[in-house]
Amino acid sequence: MENLNQVDIAPMIAALLDLNMPANSLGKLPTSIMRISNSGLIKAMIANVLQVHEQVLGYQRFYGDTILTSEAYGGGGLDLPAIMSAVGHVANLQKKFEHQEAKLIASDLFNICEDGLKFYRNYHQFPIFVSMVAGYLFYITFTVINLLRSSYETSASDLNIREAKWLRVYIGIGSTLAALHTFLQNVPYHYLLYYLTPIMLSYLAFKELLLFKRSRHPLIWNDFQR
Repeated sequence: MENLNQVDIAPMIAALLDLNMPANSLGKLPTSIMRISNSGLIKAMIANVLQVHEQVLGYQRFYGDTILTSEAYGGGGLDLPAIMSAVGHVANLQKKFEHQEAKLIASDLFNICEDGLKFYRNYHQFPIFVSMVAGYLFYITFTVINLLRSSYETSASDLNIREAKWLRVYIGIGSTLAALHTFLQNVPYHYLLYYLTPIMLSYLAFKELLLFKRSRHPLIWNDFQR
């Protein structure tokens, strides 16, 4: 007997009551514990496949309109003609009373659609993960350098003109690229905060590093500034 996950309850109830599948349901029918006729079960499995596939098509249309696109789903078999052809094959098997094979194919179709749905639901997790990791690393770097700099009696408190100029250019370019990446993709605008965080923290870390070097060698840096 297969495990019954909480997410599977909604499609199971819809199938038992002969209702339409919930539009945003992610669950798979727990066929091993459902006591309904083979024809009713296969019909429900097809509806389950089409409902999940409709969500995949929605994501494909949504991300297909972006100017900047990430890697497309490489699993294949998710285009509408291919799915409808496979669903038609399942229906033909049902008419021939080859119920077991029909169930296996319907189950495989759901797995294909589910893999595609997982891909698109996690579409932007990797750049956000990279941004968060980079932000943590820059924050740790900034904190360590700041503690080291505070240990010197002669601690520099400001940058020279050239250093300040390059840091402003750096943060300007970084912020512009982060904004473009956000606005040219179909992502919520609050994602910009994730992309800006490591840029701001890296700016603070680089600034702190320059001040730390000057604190260690104040005479050299003063001569350089002249």
